[in-house]
Amino acid sequence: MEITELLKSDPERAAEIDMHSVINLVSVISSQLQMLMGDSECEPINSLLKQNRHMLEAIKTQDKEVLSLQKIYLYGDALLALPGILAESDCRIDDQDLAFYRESISDIVKVMRVRFKEVWQKWENPTEWLVYDIDQFKYDFSRFFGAMEKNSRGRYRIVKNIAAVTDGQDYLLNFEVDSIFKPRLFMPLSVKDVIRDLAANARKYTEPGGTIDIGIMQTETMLRVVVRDSGIGIPKDELHRVVEFGYRASNVKTKIRTMGGGFGLTKACTVVLAFGGRIWIESEEGEGTAVKIELPLPSTQHIQNYKLNT
Repeated sequence: MEITELLKSDPERAAEIDMHSVINLVSVISSQLQMLMGDSECEPINSLLKQNRHMLEAIKTQDKEVLSLQKIYLYGDALLALPGILAESDCRIDDQDLAFYRESISDIVKVMRVRFKEVWQKWENPTEWLVYDIDQFKYDFSRFFGAMEKNSRGRYRIVKNIAAVTDGQDYLLNFEVDSIFKPRLFMPLSVKDVIRDLAANARKYTEPGGTIDIGIMQTETMLRVVVRDSGIGIPKDELHRVVEFGYRASNVKTKIRTMGGGFGLTKACTVVLAFGGRIWIESEEGEGTAVKIELPLPSTQHIQNYKLNT
């Protein structure tokens, strides 16, 4: 069954794919809370974990009442307030784990609130192409990689200049954005979400010391995106299956610990096809993977007006 037909027949699975990035983020929060609690029983943390599980179920069913921005903000406030609550409780929490939680949770909550705002924007107008300032767009991704690095707890750094590479634990990131409409870039929110997913996959499936290249180019008629890594690659005889829902290549199952659902590429394919685009996946096992996307620009009035005004 083709992906589009599969998703029409299974709305819950379609929702899970659409909310892939948010599911991963809520899962990161869960892992932070579980790490903080350790082997102890701590009611304040348990309460937040229950809310977390409730959110995950609501995401899969797209329960908009549970996922209202007001409730998301309140949950974020509770996450931020947790260290103070623990200080007055009988919970036995490791000081180092608590220090890391304090350091990382603020960034995680900021990202969570931005992501859910984007979710609501997509729900209200899923096919709209938005206008981004290129510098702000690049800054958003810089924060995304910064949060990823911080969440590694010192296991690696992500650097943008080869001269900044100091040892085999650094990733070298090349991130370029060009647009004929400079300083503006036109892109659907869903595609921005896909780029984040592909970037996260590139990091996940590349050992520290590797390279991640992300290129975005916008012409008068086309949006092109390339995300390439020097990671573990995909076995040739499995390349045609990696867009299947939940499928992971055999070398991933044995080498990579991952909390994801195995449908990042399914989502990328689904989104690209929905916007009338094309996607290519090229890979060599042990050498890396490149995902290439082309989307035709719509003949929408706001893009036409922007052309006339520049």
